[in-house]
Amino acid sequence: MTTEANWKIPGSESITLTQTKGTYNWKGVTGKTGTSTGYGYYDVKVTAISGSGKSFSTTFSGGSKKIDLAADTSYKITVSYNSVWTALTNNSLFGNSFVSWKTNPSWKVSSTWKVSSCS
Repeated sequence: MTTEANWKIPGSESITLTQTKGTYNWKGVTGKTGTSTGYGYYDVKVTAISGSGKSFSTTFSGGSKKIDLAADTSYKITVSYNSVWTALTNNSLFGNSFVSWKTNPSWKVSSTWKVSSCS
């Protein structure tokens, strides 16, 4: 991904990731089982390849995540699933435990701003 510095366009360079919920199986402390919906938990690594931008890491869970980028910088962005945090964030206050996904959550790049190429 390469960002551009077109100063005629307002705002900072950015990319937005959007996630859809998946359906997961859970098991309660009493042995009861069921299904619910929830988001996955992802680690996002943003590596500056060239330009003045800095590399950083962030996390992504929930509906959407906007990631601000530096102008005139090429980046490699890696999104990886974090199964441990997914299980923890999808536990309920009633002691239910995440067991497995029935339908996986998914994510996509929903928008870019002042990004000249993305592949």
